[in-house]
Amino acid sequence: MRAFALCVLIAAQSYAGLGDIAKNAGLEHMTLLFSASDLRAQEQKYESRVSGEDALFVALVVILNYQTHAKNPLSIAGSFDALSRALNQNGTTLELVTQQTEIRPQYGENIKTNWIFCLYVRHLSDHVYWVVIDRAGRRPPYVYGFN
Repeated sequence: MRAFALCVLIAAQSYAGLGDIAKNAGLEHMTLLFSASDLRAQEQKYESRVSGEDALFVALVVILNYQTHAKNPLSIAGSFDALSRALNQNGTTLELVTQQTEIRPQYGENIKTNWIFCLYVRHLSDHVYWVVIDRAGRRPPYVYGFN
């Protein structure tokens, strides 16, 4: 829980754009399949103490560092360096889950109470990874894979 609080405090800084958030995490080649206006739309539709930009920042921290579930990107890659290389390849995408998203998280998490991102890392595995951040900021974020 302490790491999540730290992530939110660090994320409170202002960014010029979403690309800056990914670039600051060393992931300039990751394709973000959403825009700042998509994040704002969810902020307006669903009550959220955690902003969309902060959720993106936390999602990247979680992807790069957390091993809370057996099928997570860091465990599958085997090391932080291997994961960073895989994430920074063309073909890596991060999508904001919306009502129109066709596939849904395995455990039924919903976008009304969570920011949910779908990660696909072509150069790592055939898994789809779900990154879940509580909009209220009360529960720790997590990432897990499903194939």
